[in-house]
Amino acid sequence: MIFYINEELYSRVQKEDINRIKYFLKNHTLEKITIKDKEWDIIDTGTGKETILIFSGGLRKSYLSSFSYIDVLKKDYRIIAPSYPKLNKIKNILNGIEEIIKNKKINRLYVMGHSFGGIVAQCYADLYPRRVKKLILINTLSGTTKFITDFFKLNCKVFSLFKPETALNLYKKQLISLLAVPESNKEFWKAFLNDTFFNCYTYDDYLSLQNNQWDYMKNYSSLPDPYKGKVLIVNSKDDKSTIKVLKNKLYERYPNARVYNFETGGHIPSWSKPDEFEKIIKEFLK
Repeated sequence: MIFYINEELYSRVQKEDINRIKYFLKNHTLEKITIKDKEWDIIDTGTGKETILIFSGGLRKSYLSSFSYIDVLKKDYRIIAPSYPKLNKIKNILNGIEEIIKNKKINRLYVMGHSFGGIVAQCYADLYPRRVKKLILINTLSGTTKFITDFFKLNCKVFSLFKPETALNLYKKQLISLLAVPESNKEFWKAFLNDTFFNCYTYDDYLSLQNNQWDYMKNYSSLPDPYKGKVLIVNSKDDKSTIKVLKNKLYERYPNARVYNFETGGHIPSWSKPDEFEKIIKEFLK
């Protein structure tokens, strides 16, 4: 068991969704690996011959950000899904994950990243292209602009003025508004985010995310020579979390990528449209 859900928070959630998250939490445990004095939590599951490395999104923990992807794909693939320790530099995340892959004795694998995880996955594919068989990017973006960089810098300063609890509550509200999940999933995600922010997500996690995003904008957003292998870009037309100009930069960075658009997949199509999501991923990985 990874953590226990607070049953009271899920009183308005469909039983099917409650059972789905309960099953996941009951049947997965965290493996711990220490790399350069930092402890990494890893989910290593599935029995397939091929391996998918999943980069977690903004919640930073694989059992919060990646559980729906693991749930859908583990039947046919081995899944390695690390959580990020409190590291402020992208390169430290990349180096840590590379050590995990070496530790697991995996030579080549598929790489998948969702949201913030899609940004880190692009950096990993650029740095270790020989590791990556194919790259899957889900509701994510690439690059930056001066206006967005300046705005993000100001936003970080503003959030730093709040008390930790207030900052976390504001971030939680941002996430709930940005998820754009279908109505049938909305109550689950409200409950899940309330639950995880009470139990698992810390102010240090939030600060690490801000520092990682800022580090990406300063040091990685304009790097030349992107990954040259096969790329799948998955979008949801109703996803509010990605900025259009940076979505366009993602297309520019991978002009030969295969693109799939969900009409109403929300920010996390693996949860809202699991069958459709599974089909397009498996077709791409053939």
